[in-house]
Amino acid sequence: MPWTGRVNRCKVVCVPAAPPHADLRALGDAFRAARSNAGFSQEDFASEAGMDRGYVGRIERGQHNVSYLNMLKLAKAAKAPLGDIVAAATSAHGSQAA
Repeated sequence: MPWTGRVNRCKVVCVPAAPPHADLRALGDAFRAARSNAGFSQEDFASEAGMDRGYVGRIERGQHNVSYLNMLKLAKAAKAPLGDIVAAATSAHGSQAA
């Protein structure tokens, strides 16, 4: 439908972000540790993985539920086995894989 020049009026409501899920936070911490161990800044790490720095930051803060394929990219960029990163996240949080 073409633009008609009418403007819908709506109210914007700001809602505080929910705290990150503990398991996502643990996974983010594990990816941050792998990145640091590989000697990357967050920006260089994101570039190496072919991702946006903000996206990687949200993963590291546990604010994004990262997909398996993106976890593989991040692990490859960190030159670390994905299994080791997931194991570190699981043992750090004390959770069990379902």
